[in-house]
Amino acid sequence: MVRCAIASDGTVSEAKITSGSILLGEAVLQRISEWRFRSTNASTPTDGVILTFNFVLEQPAQTTPRTKFVYDYPYNTTIISQPVLRSH
Repeated sequence: MVRCAIASDGTVSEAKITSGSILLGEAVLQRISEWRFRSTNASTPTDGVILTFNFVLEQPAQTTPRTKFVYDYPYNTTIISQPVLRSH
């Protein structure tokens, strides 16, 4: 979930992750500044719009990936995931 403040011109003036995966939330925050909402006639921004994002895998995993988590405590986590290649 991301809480957004929408300026009167429809741009996102502020966005903050309120719950859910920080990693996926950061991906949303990187792109949300490009979004434009319908402009309002009000001269004050809209505070507190909450957007909910559901991330879903479109296909089931074909293999069990090899996953490595790198923690740069307290702020960063890097997830590296590679499929395990099967030899024939």
